[in-house]
Amino acid sequence: MDTQTDEGKRELLAWVTAQLQAQARHVVQKDLVTGKKARAYAAWALPGKLCIGRIVSVNNKAQAYWVISGDSPTDELELKLAATPRDAARHFALKWQMMAARLGDARQPAPSEKPGTWSEVSGKLAWTAEALHRLTTEDEHWTAPPPDTGTAGSEVRAD
Repeated sequence: MDTQTDEGKRELLAWVTAQLQAQARHVVQKDLVTGKKARAYAAWALPGKLCIGRIVSVNNKAQAYWVISGDSPTDELELKLAATPRDAARHFALKWQMMAARLGDARQPAPSEKPGTWSEVSGKLAWTAEALHRLTTEDEHWTAPPPDTGTAGSEVRAD
């Protein structure tokens, strides 16, 4: 995704907006916010690959989360547990590394549409965690401002 051209900027905007909507739905569907409504704000993106958003309950501002999505599992973290999107990414990487280690010890088939074992799921999660951790060590990925979605935040309602 070439973010230097007008078309690339439109593609990035569409992709980030879709990620934020999915992140807000994730938080609402997990009943992490009161009232089934959340507002999503772009915090950081690796265009076309990863997006970290801030998701805040419309009814209770204390219910706020960092959420990651894209070429990774969609996962959430209470906003108060990380000061920046980069800190949140470090947290997700560590969480996934620990989860991968636990899953790697499991011997039963993984519940999924595709056949596989927890060991295979563990390997993919470990790879994703290591890639995200490496990304957090590379300053050049964390200096740009968050993607401008052109709004103060997208509101999502899930009933």
